Amino acid sequence: SGSMAYGNYAGRWFVGHYWTSSLYSSGAAFERVIVDTTEQVQRESLFFNYALAARCIKDDGNTPCSPPASQANAGDDQLGLPNITTTTALNAELPQFGTGIWTITGGTGGSLADSSAYNTTFTGVQDVVYTLTWTVSTICGSTSDDMQVSFSSLNTFTCGTDNLIDVRDGQSYATVEINGQCWMAENLNHGLALNSSIDQLDNDTIEKYCYDDVPSNCTSLGGLYIWDEVMSYGATSPDSAICPTGWHIPSDLEWSAMENYLDPSITLPETILNWRGTDIGTKLKVGGSSGLECALFGYYAGNFYGFQSGVPTDVNYWTSTEWDTGTSIKRLLSGSQVQVKREDEYKTNAFYVRCIKD
Repeated sequence: SGSMAYGNYAGRWFVGHYWTSSLYSSGAAFERVIVDTTEQVQRESLFFNYALAARCIKDDGNTPCSPPASQANAGDDQLGLPNITTTTALNAELPQFGTGIWTITGGTGGSLADSSAYNTTFTGVQDVVYTLTWTVSTICGSTSDDMQVSFSSLNTFTCGTDNLIDVRDGQSYATVEINGQCWMAENLNHGLALNSSIDQLDNDTIEKYCYDDVPSNCTSLGGLYIWDEVMSYGATSPDSAICPTGWHIPSDLEWSAMENYLDPSITLPETILNWRGTDIGTKLKVGGSSGLECALFGYYAGNFYGFQSGVPTDVNYWTSTEWDTGTSIKRLLSGSQVQVKREDEYKTNAFYVRCIKD
């Protein structure tokens, strides 16, 4: 029977292709191939855009339906969002099998920008708790999951107790207060993930790398950003950079003030670019007394570095402070050091970012 792909027919008289109803992936399904030169039958997968022959069999009442809908995951609740906004981005899990749709199942006065988009924006009114349902469906049935959203009319955010909700994408970050400054206790993970072979560019889209080019590493480790991306390519102040509204990239001085509070052996103002402090590195790392939980998650500098034989060795954080036209100030934490290194680094390298509250 042959087949047809990309506008061309092929295989008539000597090969037969037959679709099955079983999916191989979100873009392909299983088929059977019969060739006139062999008595065997080949089982393989093929993209949906191929046209193949089909046979039907009579229902016997016991045939399982395929594919079942993926389990719906609506994402985390977003309750008590700050009074600077009444719009937030949702963050459902994109289903492998099935199509998803959002519905507002609780609360009045809310609207969805695109009910079929897993990451659509939702707009509501203050002091109403909304229940939003994400439903994933195939011909076999559906699954659903709920999440809740509310926008506070009061500025009730308590640093160290409340999480920062990034209304641009719905992601949530733990926070910690250090000497009156409210810091993110997790690495920022906002923007479009690129393969490291592609340059981050000034194109009105926040872009990031994920360690080892594994997208799930952005979820667990945070995004890696070149300095110009961090500073939105010429932002006039840290407040204009990539942090959520009401937060900004800490300057070199703000990093130094925090470090000096935790380790007074670091004197202000700082003039040296080197390892400094007595035990500041220990205090900033995971399990340290600061609560910043700076894990050794590596970095990108033409290649991915910071792990040896699967063991993490160091991590770098950008500040908003420029050193010269080609470099900016960073902080380096190492597994072999109890100090923290203050030094300049090429802006083209990609490091992690923490934000602090305005």
